[in-house]
Amino acid sequence: MFTEGRVYFTLIFILVFVLALVFAYRKDAGVHKKFFDGTILILLVVIVFVVLFVLAKRMLLGV
Repeated sequence: MFTEGRVYFTLIFILVFVLALVFAYRKDAGVHKKFFDGTILILLVVIVFVVLFVLAKRMLLGV
């Protein structure tokens, strides 16, 4: 299925990719706090809207 080399390459790639993501996030953490303050409220509103929509759909259609 996969050669030994492909497995090693995949594992190393995933490790380096995750490390790069962590490094980039830590580097930009200050910018995130400055420009994205209050986004959790927007996320909660979207989740509540979707839940209410699904509940209304189930009640009206009887599914």
